[in-house]
Amino acid sequence: MAIARAGHSQRLDFHLTRQPIHIESVNSELQANRTGYLRINSFNNHSYHDVARHITKMQQQSGTALKGLLIDLRDNPGGTFDSAINIADLFLSTGTIVSTRGRFIEANQRFVAQPGDILEGAPIVVLINQGSASAAEIVAGALKDNHRAKVVGTRSYGKGSVQSLIPLGDGRSALKLTTAKYYTPAGISIEGTGITPDVAILQPDLSQSNKEVIINLAAGKSANSNLTALLDTQLIKAQQLLEEY
Repeated sequence: MAIARAGHSQRLDFHLTRQPIHIESVNSELQANRTGYLRINSFNNHSYHDVARHITKMQQQSGTALKGLLIDLRDNPGGTFDSAINIADLFLSTGTIVSTRGRFIEANQRFVAQPGDILEGAPIVVLINQGSASAAEIVAGALKDNHRAKVVGTRSYGKGSVQSLIPLGDGRSALKLTTAKYYTPAGISIEGTGITPDVAILQPDLSQSNKEVIINLAAGKSANSNLTALLDTQLIKAQQLLEEY
């Protein structure tokens, strides 16, 4: 591959090798104050087990139950519906997780939490932004409306529709229609509305100098491994709220 770059009179040639890229749906880190940081990048068929495994790992590292948990759902585009239901249920003992209302009777459903809270009532703060959508909004809405978590960030995307494929007579094609919408436990439609945070914090755009610092961090050129977090005002506020619980 050849590219042109400012400051170079000749083209730059690179040899690239294609390889599969495996992105973990869940990442975690135990904080110094016995609180956990859980980042859910997407919701797939393994995410529920990954979340439970990461929480168990942090509890083992802490040597005792977690003092609190920060769940980062920012820029999470969603994923499987069942995964969202099961993950929300991990932190809820009672209450509605989400409901669907539609034009057909079978589309009207209500999903309820089962007894048991993996954190045994420890406080939770959820981070969302305009890139949080679909399954991420189901989890954030369930924890917020059941007063199980404080939500911090900016209003989420607002993707909460249920779509159905209706086969056509030719046997080769189908019509895709929106047949229902998702509603939070408080009865608010996610579609076109999104989840409104309890604490609204707008993430400022990074200056060019800060971007360069983060690039250097990624390249291992800086000794301050916490600088990225320091530049994240939403994360800072979420951590403060968790400490105040």
